[in-house]
Formats: sequence, structure tokens, C-alpha cells
Amino acid sequence: MRRVRELVRELSVDEPSKRRDGDFFYFQRTGVPSAGDGARVEAPLAEAVFALPREMEVTPQPVALADGRLGVAVLTGVRPALRRSLDDVGVVNSIRGFIVRERRAQRREQLLQDLRARLHPEVHEDRLDAIHLPPADMGTVIPFDPSRTGRDAGVAQP
Repeated sequence: MRRVRELVRELSVDEPSKRRDGDFFYFQRTGVPSAGDGARVEAPLAEAVFALPREMEVTPQPVALADGRLGVAVLTGVRPALRRSLDDVGVVNSIRGFIVRERRAQRREQLLQDLRARLHPEVHEDRLDAIHLPPADMGTVIPFDPSRTGRDAGVAQP
């Protein structure tokens, strides 16, 4: 396996793969990572890996990927599918957390759209280089109070 990792670092044109030494960790047949530490695997490569008969086998041919790229994979491990139930508090909390994050992202996006529609911001790309901001001294962070405005709305100034 060490040689495979060396080859990935030397020859891969896929920067995220290089940073992981080519390791996709565990993923499902669809290419979706099984855990938070994995990366999504393109469907043709995932299919080729799941077709390998045993661990330490290499895809017999390079696999055509998006944008004309080619991929080669080694099956380094197999584990049974994880089956979880809604009776498991951890599963429920995980789903709840996902829903909260998703709703928060939707509200943030809606707020940005509303502000853009109301304020019509303009970006003058040719003037951005003229802006020079000194590093900010954040001071002591104080609780946010929406009734306060101006520079002291969330940071105690020196």
C-alpha cells in the first residue's frame, strides 16, 4: 500500500486525492462516503471497486471519469453496511442537527437575497485593490446586542 500512496502523490492530477494519499476511506456503492471523513467517489469508479472480487485487488483497467480523467483503484477493505434505526437517540439527534443546519443555511440564503434585492449592492472590481485595511484588534468580544449600532455592535473597542 505504501507504493500506491507514493504513486498517488507523484502522479495524480487530482489534488484532493493527493492530499488524502488516494484514500477514499469507506464509501457506499453509490459513491457517497460512509462517514464524515471520506470523499465522494465518482459513480464509475465506485462501480469498478464494488466489482472487485477481494481486498487488495486493483481495477483491471483505468476507469473513465468526468472531464476525460482516468482513475485506478485498489480495494483496501470491506465492511458490512451500517443499519441504524430511528429508535437510536444518536440517529435522531444526527437527523435533527442536519435539519437545523439545513434550515439555518436556507434562512441565511433568503436573508442575503432579500438584502441584495433591497439594497442593490455594487462591486467595483477595479477599485478593490485600492482598499487597504490594517489588521483589526478584536478587543474583548461582548454579547451581540441588536439594539446597538456602529463599530461597537459586537466588540469592545480599546
